[in-house]
Amino acid sequence: MKKIIAFIIVAVITCNIFADDDIDYSKYNAYRRVTKVEDGHKYLIVAYWDGKPRSMDVFETDTVHTISPRTLVEYGEYMLKKKDRNIEFLFNANGSYFTIQDCTEAQRYYCSIENKESFVVRQDPDEVSPYWKITENTEDSTFVIQHEEGRIIFLKDYAFKCLKEQKEGSKYPYLYEYDEAATAELTDDRTKQDSVKQDSIKQDSIKQDSIKQDSIKQDSIKQDSIKQDSIKQDSIIQKQDTLSVDTPVIDIPSVIIDDTLANDSAARAELIKLDSITKYVKYNIDSLNRLRSKINARLRVEEEYLDSLLRTITARIDSLNGENEKLDSLKMIFEEMHNDAVNSYLINIDSISKQRLEEKRQEALTDVDEVEGADKNGLQVKRYNIMGQEVPKDSKGLVISRKRKYFIPE
Repeated sequence: MKKIIAFIIVAVITCNIFADDDIDYSKYNAYRRVTKVEDGHKYLIVAYWDGKPRSMDVFETDTVHTISPRTLVEYGEYMLKKKDRNIEFLFNANGSYFTIQDCTEAQRYYCSIENKESFVVRQDPDEVSPYWKITENTEDSTFVIQHEEGRIIFLKDYAFKCLKEQKEGSKYPYLYEYDEAATAELTDDRTKQDSVKQDSIKQDSIKQDSIKQDSIKQDSIKQDSIKQDSIKQDSIIQKQDTLSVDTPVIDIPSVIIDDTLANDSAARAELIKLDSITKYVKYNIDSLNRLRSKINARLRVEEEYLDSLLRTITARIDSLNGENEKLDSLKMIFEEMHNDAVNSYLINIDSISKQRLEEKRQEALTDVDEVEGADKNGLQVKRYNIMGQEVPKDSKGLVISRKRKYFIPE
């Protein structure tokens, strides 16, 4: 983990240092801001969002939609756009109005739509009203691009929209036109930068070769010095061997070595260089130790935060489990209530159905008795079929009696 964090820090620092050098300006076109719209000219429609310039994009098909922007590169007073994407708009005058078309092969017209913030994009201008009134805001050099039906182009909520009026956070657009001279300078500047980089690389290579040669020379001088010291020490040993036992022993080698170091400028310079390198390495080690302490402290803080977050999530899960148990209990209660209500309803329906069937049966029996009986005067009641013919009283099926129809089962 520590190695990964150190690598990320180094990578971020490196990216920040070389971010501008990585831009190949030869792949960009330069655009300058204009304060007047001219007939037949092409412009970028640009507004700022979150402090960065955004250019209105183009649609490849006929549609109705708000338009997402594309981020541009701000280069001094110019805006830079990559050459591989055509997001320019052609402004053609028509009286006091202009039409706005994209610069694709289809050259679609851009219009607003009533009661909506979207653009209408159509290839046929007769399908829509493609006319816009364009006036400059003299305070900040932005433009009011207003459709003849009243809606105005703004950049709001990271999209270009057609609004009835300016709302909080909405931005009027600028217009930028292609600048051929500035684009050529960009290419020249890039060529010069590459040349300067190559010269710098050559000089660095020459310096490194010189340093290597100096190092080789110093190594050769050291080896020669070591050989001379070895020869001198061998000579001293030989002299000591020739001395008698009574001859006092003198620490000649140390004296000779000290004299050698004092007189050897190359060795003294090497010692100074080694001392400087040692101090530099120690400083870097101390810096790394301090960085490691900061990273460890940060890791402890993050671990404590994650532990706290884990405890919170665990408590929330436990709470949700408790709520689920309550919901399951309520579900069982509601199911029991539902079953009881359904059973009660079925029982009532069954009882009512039986009662009605009994009533119908009694009515049928009463009707049959009436048909088979006599009238109030004691006269026999006559029966007729559906043809109006009188039939015997023991006839079954559909009969008519007393101007009423009866069905007598067999």
